Amino acid sequence: VIDEVNIRSPEQCYFPTDHQIIDFSIRLNFQRTKSAVRQIYNFKEADFEGLNNTLSQITFDVNTTNDIDKLWSCWKKSFLDAVNNHIPTKTIKDSNSLPWVDKEVRHLIRKKYSALKRYRQNKCETRKQKLRSLSDAVKSLVKKKHWEYLRKIETSFATNPKLFWTYHKAILHSRSKQTSDIVFNSITAKSSAEKANLLNSYFSSVFTTSSTDIGDCDGEVSETELGLGELTIDVVEVENYLRNLDITKASGPDKIPARLLKECGRHIAPSICELFNVSLRVGRLPVEWKSANVTPVHKKHPLPAENYRPISLLPIIAKLLERCVCRRLYEHIISAISLGQHGFLRNRSCTTQLLQVLHKIGENLDSNIQTDIVYLDFAKAFDSVDHSLILAKLRQFGVHSNMLNWFTNYLTGRTQRVVVDGVASGWSSVTSGVPQGSILGPMLFVLFINDLPDIILEKSETALYADTKTFRKITCEDDARQSQQTLTNLATWSNTNNMRFNELKCKVLTVSRKKQPVDFTYHRLGSTTLTHVEKEKDLGVTMTGNLSWDSHIHEITAKANKLLSLLKRTCPFLTDASVRRTLYLSLVKSNLCYACEVWSPYIWSQKTKIERVQRRATRWILKARK
Repeated sequence: VIDEVNIRSPEQCYFPTDHQIIDFSIRLNFQRTKSAVRQIYNFKEADFEGLNNTLSQITFDVNTTNDIDKLWSCWKKSFLDAVNNHIPTKTIKDSNSLPWVDKEVRHLIRKKYSALKRYRQNKCETRKQKLRSLSDAVKSLVKKKHWEYLRKIETSFATNPKLFWTYHKAILHSRSKQTSDIVFNSITAKSSAEKANLLNSYFSSVFTTSSTDIGDCDGEVSETELGLGELTIDVVEVENYLRNLDITKASGPDKIPARLLKECGRHIAPSICELFNVSLRVGRLPVEWKSANVTPVHKKHPLPAENYRPISLLPIIAKLLERCVCRRLYEHIISAISLGQHGFLRNRSCTTQLLQVLHKIGENLDSNIQTDIVYLDFAKAFDSVDHSLILAKLRQFGVHSNMLNWFTNYLTGRTQRVVVDGVASGWSSVTSGVPQGSILGPMLFVLFINDLPDIILEKSETALYADTKTFRKITCEDDARQSQQTLTNLATWSNTNNMRFNELKCKVLTVSRKKQPVDFTYHRLGSTTLTHVEKEKDLGVTMTGNLSWDSHIHEITAKANKLLSLLKRTCPFLTDASVRRTLYLSLVKSNLCYACEVWSPYIWSQKTKIERVQRRATRWILKARK
């Protein structure tokens, strides 16, 4: 590996030094990752006025056919033809270089490497001086460009904060580009194509098979509410959603960017509305609307494929239709949703769930009664939803006729592919679950687990979010046995609904101030013993057995101090107090004050820890000395 070892005197070196230099070569099998090349619309040269005039003259007749795929293809072709006539495209390369390294810097760097190559061929004094001169020039230019970029960030922070966040991500090396190898089933993927295919294989492996045929799951239709069988969308609603699109959101497989839809919203809203209503009337979606580009996001160590979560990028127009349907479905089912469910619902959150649970625990502590909390974690919750069962539950909520057909078509026949560094895997079928990244997915998941509290025994309670926990006041072993029976019922529900629990993450926390609390060995939804813990992270808040917030406050203040130090090191150029305050509120205080309604300190030592962070931040914001 190591070759040509030489010792050079200071005079023989091509950079200034007073020491002898050991010079050697290393033979490496290095393969440079190619930057992804893609074509995008050049909106700076777009003629939106001409585009809107053209779109206003295009007629779209939905009465010619009920084939939703043909109608979508016709609409898409007409729209993109008009777009291509008024907006030019350009080819860009996703660069890994720092944002201030522009063409001028790269050109000078190439000249330096050319000089280095020539010097290695003939190590004469002239070439040595040329190389030294170019090296100094590169350093000076990079420093100058960096400083200019920082000045630009500060002056434009109020109007263009995205520039700062781009810099912030570059400094922290938290770019989306996948650099490490990925391992799954003893197979290691190195190239982007290999990673995409390997991750797609892993994501597909977690899908489950429906327990029954979809057509056989009739369910029992609810008679307490008016059914949801037909749905009509109006143009005003569609235009409003188009007007409020976030243009920074990525497009799906149809490659229609959000900015195009937003800029042309007033002129395309009528035709999109007609397309939506045909889809709802015939109970089908275009095939392209059910395809997704999956972005893998790692939660822990980036090497094992099991540590990645799939986030689906769907066509933006498809998500608009989902939003319209989701609003009607929410209004239809909200009165029947369990009061213990706090996830993905208006006016409910992690904080409201924690407050509800702590209120019950506090009442028990006031009466010197022990509370046992069992934390349960679903394994691949969103990917495991059984399509036949969710459709049966939709029937029970009164969804029928065209809308039931629409939901059936929405859930079945879906496909996905994984995209890594611009390289896509092959398409694979999605046989279970709801798309992570969709609008309807969270609402359907809430509906799917809504009957879970029904199997909880009397005096036991449950609190739901994406996962669940059950708790019960314990005065004797009989109470603990009742809590164990609740776990047995949950195991039955899990098997019936094809929704597995993640055994390693199921824990028991006993909250009590007794010297000798009731000690009971719980079993995890089967025969394995549940792990008793002294503290547990509950929706981002650390709960302890004595209900003290010392551990939680220690963790959040340590994290806040770390983030504040990071800001001081990476952003010394930001001297404006209002800019520093914004960064503190966004990056530090948002973590420091999360769910503070739950754990708000009243003990002096806890309050002091919080105030130390605040005072430290205040000095940095106001540039004051300690």
